[in-house]
Amino acid sequence: MNYNELFNMCGLNDEWQAQNKERIEKFLHKIYIRSDKDIEDSVAWAKSQFDFTLQGTRQIMAVIMKESIDYSLSDEECEVVINYTRPTMASLSQGFHVAERRINAEREAAGQKKIYARGTSIVYLMIVLGTIFNKANWCIDLAEDMGQTAGKGHCSEYQIWEGGLSKGMFPPPTVEVSCGLFCDQAPEVEAMMAEEFNYDVVFTDLPEDHPWDSWPSMDLEAIKYLSANTERVYDYLREKYGFTMSEADKSQGVMEANKFSNRHFGIAELIATTDGLPVSRADLFLSFITSAIGTYYTEELLEAMKQLEKDVRKRKREGIFVVPPGSPRAYGTFVAVSDMRFYHQCEEAGLHLTHVWFEPVPPEVFNTPPASDIPREQGYEMIFRFQGLGDLCGSSLKQAKYAVQHYNLDGLMIFETMFCRPLCLPAAMIKDYVQKECNNIPVMRLELDAYDSRNYTPEQYRTRLESFAEVLRMRRVMNE
Repeated sequence: MNYNELFNMCGLNDEWQAQNKERIEKFLHKIYIRSDKDIEDSVAWAKSQFDFTLQGTRQIMAVIMKESIDYSLSDEECEVVINYTRPTMASLSQGFHVAERRINAEREAAGQKKIYARGTSIVYLMIVLGTIFNKANWCIDLAEDMGQTAGKGHCSEYQIWEGGLSKGMFPPPTVEVSCGLFCDQAPEVEAMMAEEFNYDVVFTDLPEDHPWDSWPSMDLEAIKYLSANTERVYDYLREKYGFTMSEADKSQGVMEANKFSNRHFGIAELIATTDGLPVSRADLFLSFITSAIGTYYTEELLEAMKQLEKDVRKRKREGIFVVPPGSPRAYGTFVAVSDMRFYHQCEEAGLHLTHVWFEPVPPEVFNTPPASDIPREQGYEMIFRFQGLGDLCGSSLKQAKYAVQHYNLDGLMIFETMFCRPLCLPAAMIKDYVQKECNNIPVMRLELDAYDSRNYTPEQYRTRLESFAEVLRMRRVMNE
């Protein structure tokens, strides 16, 4: 197959392709890309998703593609495969990457086979399957045939994973570290899949039972519970699989994760304070998702995010905009993952999405004194304090109010994410709260799914988006 154009487009040059020829071809075969027609279709589909003229887009996609290939081939190339699943945060998963680098350097020197331990690549492979190869919905179909049916609250992220496992696209891990971060669905489905595909699973638990309206203060007992529970999992991995994560690994992971966050929030602030949108939200998503879950390829990602910021600044300087200056500005509480077409619809309607999901960061997130004096627990407390992770303490309401008032937004777009029960929880509350607190600002609610695009079409939402944009324009004129 002639895949040269596709991989060059995704930031992996001829030299890299030559060095990794066998791995590329194994990877493509595993994900059912097996003809030149498959490659041609993938190139066309990918170009409808992202702007590959942006160097930053290509560089971030190179990291995501490398992660996807590493993960897909991990059962062949590694002695032990440890997954740390979504939903999680880079501050936790990045420690796995640091430990993997250190341990494998020692094992290579001793002539031993590698260990794979990452908290990222499941989602990265889902991104690639969706936005590059257009196979995400096929995996969801497979999972529904296996029992993860619509109407039972099953998460489309886990549907892709189970469907991919059934076809060998995703490798069964040796052990799965299940992260119950605000999501009751994840551990339930992972327990089922561990039995179905015969692998070990160990559970973490991140309780969000903080008193309502307590944010930004977080419950100290919940913080200590999370810390102790997570440390128990690390002990299990050390005792059973010989994977030892040191305190230095954890600290280094947090430092690297903070670098990713700082990079992305710098880009987010630039987008939010610019009149007009220089780069599509589809391309900005790549920075968002990699900053949220981290990577083994730390320096490459930091350089790629730096380049994307340069791309944004260059377009702003040259007056090149996806959404022109003077357009209505809105915060959208949603992140698409497997299909970027909805972002393009918003932009075609003339809507400048200044923020998505937990990008608007009120100063209380970083300025609130920690409840614990233990550095590890302070890191876990920060995970709780970040908004957007469901809402059992009032965080997302205050986040939305902050975004509307601080950035002088024209509207709010609330997405009832059908794939995720916890993210559906605050939808109705945010609408009532923000309209009461923010001068009856226009709010639109939409039903979407970050991974599953089978249930809606571009035509279905185009009229609603265009009408909402017109309402915001009229309101702006009236206010002026």
